[in-house]
This record gives sequence, C-alpha cells and structure tokens, in this order.
Amino acid sequence: MRKPILALALLAAIAALGGCGGKATSFVSVDWPPSGSAADFDTLVARSSATGYVRPTNAISNVSLLTTIEVAGIRSAFALFEDGLHALDAGTVTVRAHAPVGAASVFKTLDRLQLSVSGTIEYLYTSLVSNPLGLNLTFDGVEHHVFTASGSTSVPAFTDSVRSVATLFVGNPVGGSTHARSSDLEITWVNGSADTTVYVVAAVVSQVDSSKVAMADMVRDGGEYTTVPASRLALLPAGAARVSVARWRVVYHSEGARLVGLASESLVLRNITLN
Repeated sequence: MRKPILALALLAAIAALGGCGGKATSFVSVDWPPSGSAADFDTLVARSSATGYVRPTNAISNVSLLTTIEVAGIRSAFALFEDGLHALDAGTVTVRAHAPVGAASVFKTLDRLQLSVSGTIEYLYTSLVSNPLGLNLTFDGVEHHVFTASGSTSVPAFTDSVRSVATLFVGNPVGGSTHARSSDLEITWVNGSADTTVYVVAAVVSQVDSSKVAMADMVRDGGEYTTVPASRLALLPAGAARVSVARWRVVYHSEGARLVGLASESLVLRNITLN
C-alpha cells in the first residue's frame, strides 16, 4: 500500500522537527547552488518545508504531496510532485490564502526551486522564500486550503483542496517542565475534533543526542490524549528534550494518473528536561 507511506513520511518529519534546534521555519536560501547530489536535493526539500519533510525512498513512493503547515505561529505551504524516480515540474503552483470579510480571496504563488542532479532537474515548491513570515491561511477545521497547479508535460493541470485542521493547543506537557523517564509522558490537548480523518501524533527528541526519538502512538484527535510510554523514554538520555505534537489530516486524490496527497498540519513544540 502506497498511501500510508506518505503518512509515515509526515510522521518522520514531525519527529525530525523536534531536533532542529528550535527553528520552526526553514533556512532556505535563494543562493542554493544550481546543481548537486541526490542528498543535496533531499536537504533542500527538508529545508523548504516548515516541518523538515523527509522524502520517502524513491523505490516505494510515487505519491505527490501538497501541504499547509502551521508551526510556532508561522503558516506556510509546500508541494513536491513525485513519480517514483524524480521530483517533477508542475508549472505554477498557488495556494488560496484567506482574505478579510468582503474581500476577494488571494492566491499566493509558491516559489519553484530546482536543482540539477546527475543532469536531471528536480523541482519543489515552497512559500518560505518569498513569504518567510508566513501566509494568511486560516486553520480552523472548516476552511479549505485550495491548491492550483498550471501543469506541465509531467503533471496535469488541476485544482484541489484539503480541509484545514484547527490550530492545536497543547495542555501537557508544560514548557520548561521536568519529567522522569521511568514514567509515561502524558500528552493532552484541547479542542479535539470528532472528525475521524484528523489524527494527533507526538514525539520526544533528545537535545543531547538528536538521533534518539521516542514516539507516541498515533491517535484520533477527538480523544485529546496520548502517551509516550516509559519503555520508549528510557532509551533517551537524561537532559534537554523537545516535544513535538502534531494534529494532521491527509486526503488522497487522483489527478490524472497521478496520486496526490493533500495535507494540513498544525504543530506545537515544547522544551522539557528528562531525568
């Protein structure tokens, strides 16, 4: 099944965000070199997404991704069109931003970044170069975020949307708190939705050794509760850690012969100490 692969990639990005030194947004540079390696392109992809998106391996995924992201008050959009081998040109890609009552909606054009890898140009789309302070997108669980791609010889033109998730408000853990690794870490949030397509996942990432990650099981949003088991926390070293909690939704649509995942994510970061 290829659909869950995209969800797993989003979860990997959520875990990676906890180890990014507190930077919720990317550090994309318009001066990125015109050519590089496949690893360079993967790095550019991660830096172009506010969550540090981790690409699924080409051998197992040809699912394209269009996502809106809210983290630390910054709202952005990101798109990557995959065919299992390369990241494709989709022409001009826009996202519809919220407008004041009575005003027309505003379509923001995403920056198209490209890198030549072994003679093939790889493409990605991000709002973070031209709009580093964020887009005026509404995250309320009601408004749809609408993407439009003008298309190319590789990707058909289309317009599609994903319903936003509501901004996540985390109750526990409290930032600056201390937690014993010998006990489960309770994660709670408010304004959970009865919508069964919305999920929450959490990760604790050691800031002593960022390769050490303890994940909570993914749960539906309406329960407003999950835990990171002590058995997983025990594998992390004592000291500073960052908790990443994400509310997200992914829907899959076919655009021509291409499978596209449209996602909306709202994330909260909390710094804690493990002892």
